[in-house]
Amino acid sequence: MAVHSGKCVDVTGVSTQPRALSNQWTCDSGSTLSAKKNQIWRLQGMRWPAFLP
Repeated sequence: MAVHSGKCVDVTGVSTQPRALSNQWTCDSGSTLSAKKNQIWRLQGMRWPAFLP
């Protein structure tokens, strides 16, 4: 994911499962908060290098 893209991280299918697929997508700024559950995030730092297969 790239900060400079100006896009949001979006989870495919609004999944809440571990290791769900995600991608960059246009931010859904027109919807209510409850309607865009796949674009609500809490990021957690990891030690570098971090790799999850």
